[in-house]
Amino acid sequence: MYYLIYLSIIPTILSARITGIVTDAINDKPLQNVNVTSEEIGTSTNKNGKFNINVSEGDKLKISHIGYETIYVKAENNMHIKMGISVIASDEILVKAGLYDEPSEEIASSIHVFNTKKIGESGADHFQTLTEQIPNLNWAGGTSRPRYFQIRGIGERSHYFGEGQPNFSVGFVIDEMDMSGLGMIGQLYDLEQIDIFRGPQSSAYGANAMAGLISLRSKDPHEEFNTGSSIIYGSDNNVGLKGFVNFKVLNHFVIRISGNYNYANGFRENRSRDLKNTNKRDESFIRYKMIFDPNEWINFSLTAIYSKLDNGYDVWAPNNNQKFITYTDDNGEDSQKTSGFSLVSNVELGEKFAIKNITSLTQTDLVHSYDSDWADSSYWADNHDVFGGWYRYFDKNEKLRHNFTQEFRAKYGTSLVGVYYKELQEYDNANGWLFNGQVNQATGKYNFRSIAAYSQIKLNISPQLIIKGNIRFEENYHKYKGTFNRYDYYNYETVSLDPISLDNKKDKMIGYRASFTHFVKINSSYFLSIARGYKSGGFNQGPFVTASSRTFGPEYVKSYELGFKSKMNTYNSKIVFFSNIRENQQVSISQQASSDDPNTFIFITDNAGKGRVWGMELDHEYYLFPSIKLNFSFGVLGSYIEKFQYQIPGDEGAIEMVFGGHREAAMAPRNMVSIGLCYSISNFFIHTSTTYKDEYYYSDSHNQKSKPYCISNITIGKSFGDFNIKFWARNIFNQIYSIRGFYFGLIPPYYQDELFESYGDPMQFGFSLDFELR
Repeated sequence: MYYLIYLSIIPTILSARITGIVTDAINDKPLQNVNVTSEEIGTSTNKNGKFNINVSEGDKLKISHIGYETIYVKAENNMHIKMGISVIASDEILVKAGLYDEPSEEIASSIHVFNTKKIGESGADHFQTLTEQIPNLNWAGGTSRPRYFQIRGIGERSHYFGEGQPNFSVGFVIDEMDMSGLGMIGQLYDLEQIDIFRGPQSSAYGANAMAGLISLRSKDPHEEFNTGSSIIYGSDNNVGLKGFVNFKVLNHFVIRISGNYNYANGFRENRSRDLKNTNKRDESFIRYKMIFDPNEWINFSLTAIYSKLDNGYDVWAPNNNQKFITYTDDNGEDSQKTSGFSLVSNVELGEKFAIKNITSLTQTDLVHSYDSDWADSSYWADNHDVFGGWYRYFDKNEKLRHNFTQEFRAKYGTSLVGVYYKELQEYDNANGWLFNGQVNQATGKYNFRSIAAYSQIKLNISPQLIIKGNIRFEENYHKYKGTFNRYDYYNYETVSLDPISLDNKKDKMIGYRASFTHFVKINSSYFLSIARGYKSGGFNQGPFVTASSRTFGPEYVKSYELGFKSKMNTYNSKIVFFSNIRENQQVSISQQASSDDPNTFIFITDNAGKGRVWGMELDHEYYLFPSIKLNFSFGVLGSYIEKFQYQIPGDEGAIEMVFGGHREAAMAPRNMVSIGLCYSISNFFIHTSTTYKDEYYYSDSHNQKSKPYCISNITIGKSFGDFNIKFWARNIFNQIYSIRGFYFGLIPPYYQDELFESYGDPMQFGFSLDFELR
């Protein structure tokens, strides 16, 4: 009996509680939330830097914390561990937006990454705020938030009724859900990482990633309970509330729920209606995320989202004033309501073989409406002597989009094969003074189906050389039916496209990527890659489009990249040189059909021959001191579109020939620069960023340009135990800068073409108070 008792207490003796404290090696202040682990056992330090862990003396402990060097020590009682600041805050950035997770050093592509720390330092609550810091990434400001993006001068600028099917060049993905063309949903709360791929990604993501990919990934739930909340208050009547809770339901079954609400007036004063919220941002977002891993071979992850963006839209004025004053007499709206889910399952069959399933389903309701003449009758009568006032022009376009995707991947070692299926339906309903008043109501139903097969192989030729190849075969099917009704109840002939009768609307496309990465040293490498991206063809929906302009074919981009990456004790640097050749290039044109009517735009997309894009991207982090980091990003972009011509319907049924091209691409500024400085010590930080953007063409339809501008932001934060307070200011020098320009005839009686511009947000400042309990 005594022998049994003696054996039973041996584990207790050998596995006694080890206690200790962790402090900063420089100022000896206690460090909170330091991870202390030993094999499968782990804990973290409290606000006083103290911990206790149930291990034996002499066991190996791993001590790690973001911003500090990871150290390994042997366990002993009453330990005092001092942590030195890590010059590079993270030894390795793991990019999760590819076909499988990879270290950024091994990715032969130009990529820009924001982790949780960088997002927090920026003080940003929406992806819009971060776009200025990413060289060669732009967005066209024709909506209340960015919906459409351009990378290296390639990408859509709008998607009005009549501009064709949802067919985008830059992919936008949130937690494996395809949100391309729906970028308004880019809320940043509770995100783990943002990966921005510049250059073709069609070999992995298909037709919606010809120019690149933007991937937002939320934080995963974990087994330890913690919760947090945040309140925001700022100028422009900005108020916000955010919160999350993370908890364990059962062993290996964890849940994380987060949500945020944000409101702001929108920086406009409407003189016609004496209101200051006609351009409001009223945005809410909820995310539910569950992970279930019953054993080490099987893992399930379910993410469900609901977003309601009930934003106004009132940014244009006939007098083109820069005082943010508007005169509209009808409510503009730019709303987006999205619900959806993604289910990801991983099954590992042995050490090398794994199968992954990704299923997603989303539904989005979009409304984009605006006062087409931008003012009320009194404005026109008082300023332009319009007798009897002015007819109330108003446009409203409603879209309902269903999107289902199914994907299977099988991975063996570093090789992978996969199949992909997508079914998308979009219903359009447009009302207003359309097509010179000849149409007052129009509907459209668009069906799109994609089937693809792809593979990837990665060969570690030697410790210094990695070769990787991707290829993707994709076939897309298009089907469309549209109706157009007149005020006099006369209906135009239905516009219909069916792939059964039109074989040319079955687009068959191939994309590929081949790359070589050579490590000169452990932390330095260079790569060379060649890739081919693609984008589906489509059709023009308008009732007056000529037969020869009704359809257009796929576009292809061939990209060559040469890059160098280096990570040393005091800096982390990446530079990429690229050259793209655009084949069968798609060009989107808008043309005012009637010179004396501001609402008679015809939208045409056509293939314009060839185009070229070339340039350089540099991302550099440099630690001046352990507590001071300098961020520097620089983008150079050159582009050229060959001369092209297209037909549009003119007055009284005439056909007009219009010419374009023989110049740079639209939304392709030659230079973009971003400089940031971050000072952090203990629980205090200051982060500043200044960005410069060169002039660029607004559109392929005219030759009007923006003006160069420079914007500066600052965030100051300090932690107090479980609380963190941040003061932030954006556009601190109140720079007036344009984000969208239209060139057309609006002002009577001569209706001469003029440039009208809308402007980015002026100076805004505020604070946020965050609380997190572990």
